[in-house]
Amino acid sequence: MIRRVWLVIATCLLAPITASTSLEKRAALDNCLADLGVPVYVADSKDFTQAIKPFNLRVPFRPAAYAVPETIKHVQDAVTCGVKTDVRVNAKSGGHSYGSHGLGGEDGHLVVDMRHFNNVTVDLEAHTAVVGSGGRLGNIATALYDQGKQATSHGTCPGYVLAHIYRYVAVMSVCRLTIL
Repeated sequence: MIRRVWLVIATCLLAPITASTSLEKRAALDNCLADLGVPVYVADSKDFTQAIKPFNLRVPFRPAAYAVPETIKHVQDAVTCGVKTDVRVNAKSGGHSYGSHGLGGEDGHLVVDMRHFNNVTVDLEAHTAVVGSGGRLGNIATALYDQGKQATSHGTCPGYVLAHIYRYVAVMSVCRLTIL
């Protein structure tokens, strides 16, 4: 009984500290991203609300911030801000993870949306393609065909993202595919 009382007292005393620390982290993160010029979706804006809508509606998470980098420097700066403010950073390529891992798998992560890194460059002589981590399957298939009448096997999910297929590739800016 005494343990329960102390647990309740400790929870009541620490909850405001944790909440203020969390708010301070978010404010520091927002300031860092703004100072470095990293494009973001502002919390509760239409873009932010749509971007954090999970593929699996049963596991919604709310990120601390949502960066939408347009350059490699923006990606680097966003990661730097996450490290400086002790906020976990997650790359999001398409958001089709059933566990909402692109949103961090829990509240409070910095999401770095890789949607602008969707370029596809085919090297016909080397039989390879360099695909940005934000490349969606339909766009990749179209680019492979347009740049050399090549194809890759896939289903009927053109909005599916390459990095979801190759989960650990999502944190890199590109991956390589072999064209058969």
